[in-house]
Amino acid sequence: MPAKMVLLATAILVMPFAASARTSNSFDGTWAVSAVASPGRCTDHYSFTIRVAKGRISYAGMFAGYGSGRLGASGRISLRVGKASATGALSKTKGSGYWRSPKCAGTWVAAKA
Repeated sequence: MPAKMVLLATAILVMPFAASARTSNSFDGTWAVSAVASPGRCTDHYSFTIRVAKGRISYAGMFAGYGSGRLGASGRISLRVGKASATGALSKTKGSGYWRSPKCAGTWVAAKA
């Protein structure tokens, strides 16, 4: 196979992975999260910090390592902190979604710090 064909075939195979890596990395950093509970048996408002690195989400608060999750290349997230779980989406500077725990549920918003 001519060298140009090999180079072209390699570029076609690698480009989708490179684009995915660039997209995921645009979300990397620290995010301030504010979660509000629907009326019920919960505290009305929670604030915490998460860290995003290469598509992985970790809790960045006092008990680091307590929560974790995944971030897709499009910004869709899935996060678990203790017995609570959250889903939603991030853009380059903000995000929003829903959360649920055994006793209550609500919404969340995030801003890149």
